[in-house]
This record gives sequence, structure tokens and C-alpha cells, in this order.
Amino acid sequence: MDTLADAGAHEALVAVAGLRTVDAAAIADLPRRELSPGVTYAQLWAQGSSFAGVFHLEPGAAIPAHTHRYHCHHVWTLAGEIAILDRTLGAGSYAYVAPGERHDLVAGPEGATAFYLYLVVRAA
Repeated sequence: MDTLADAGAHEALVAVAGLRTVDAAAIADLPRRELSPGVTYAQLWAQGSSFAGVFHLEPGAAIPAHTHRYHCHHVWTLAGEIAILDRTLGAGSYAYVAPGERHDLVAGPEGATAFYLYLVVRAA
């Protein structure tokens, strides 16, 4: 069963037969977990080993180069700029990273916010 991580009984959470919506205030209230120095995330959804959320990167903060064997990433820059493998993605830009593809994320000089999906696409 899928869940809306950490949203609890927040009044802004609406769940109706397979549809879940969360308003901006509820998302802002979600707990952030540190991923690396200057990088936090709030998880919005999880099902098994797949999940979605929002990254918050301080100016110049980075997620060091890494790979994922079974997962792909979808990254949509919401605010600021994020470089992935030296390609800068401004607000409104999107990136797909295939399983096994070495990648990093580096925030621009004003920091960045991005929506991400981390999805299982290969069996373990």
C-alpha cells in the first residue's frame, strides 16, 4: 500500500480512493531529513522501494556522484538552479537519470528546490 510519508493527520491532506493531495503549507511542515551537508529532503510518497519528495539544496550544496543499480531518478527543478553532470537545469527544467548512470546534483549560487521521483525499474 502506498503512503504519504510523515503527513499524519494534517488537515490539508486529502485522501479519496487512490487520490492524495497535499497543499503547500502541509508540504512546508513536513520534516526534512539531511541527505548530505546542505541538502535536505521531505518525502511525499512511498510505495515499496520507490518514493517521491522535494529536495532543498543550500547554495553550492551537492549530492556527490553516485549510481543506483535498480532505480531511476526523475528530477524537476522548481526553484533556483541544479547542475547534474555539469548540465545546469533552471526552474522548470527536468532530468531523467537511468539506473547505473553515474550522476551528481549541485545547487547553483542561490540554492535550489526540486521535486524528485526515485523509482524501481529493475528487479533486485
